[in-house]
Amino acid sequence: MNLVLSVSLNKYDESIAERSKSRERLSKKLLTEAFTLLDHGNTKSITRESVMRVMLILNQDIPEIKCLSHDEKHILFAFLDKDGSGEICLDEFLDFGSILLLKLSKTSDYATFVETYLPSIYRSGKYQVLCQVVQSKYFDDAIDFILVMNAIIIAIQDYQLLAGGDYEINAHFNDGNIDTIWEVFETAF
Repeated sequence: MNLVLSVSLNKYDESIAERSKSRERLSKKLLTEAFTLLDHGNTKSITRESVMRVMLILNQDIPEIKCLSHDEKHILFAFLDKDGSGEICLDEFLDFGSILLLKLSKTSDYATFVETYLPSIYRSGKYQVLCQVVQSKYFDDAIDFILVMNAIIIAIQDYQLLAGGDYEINAHFNDGNIDTIWEVFETAF
């Protein structure tokens, strides 16, 4: 069961990653097309006024943009205009969606038990390293390995029963003590 759950979870994670890449490609394509439409003189840049007009048009379709004040719109433009030229090139414009998402995204109020009740431990370097290890691909692979090993050991231990043979219940298997090599492996994995 653990193996099936692990494989299903990995496939789901791969599917989510592929969808994310697909959305990024689509976003880049659409933003490039929008940039081309806004670059009226083929100058390879868009003026501040053009971006402000786009935000004005977006007011009608996206309620969150309507909530932006005049100053907030200028701050968003400043984030986009990384070189401070007063105009936005294609590379800067590709961040347009991200900049809007940064401003419009909601933050989560979720905090872990350690973060809430043990903040000094949460801020410690060792705890942060532990968090990075647990979130790494290597940790995921290690868990997958352990689950596969667990399934193999159980299959070997119960082969006679799985093969349809007679299986006699031995009292020492259920006594809570580690009596056989298979119980050692099963305990380890």
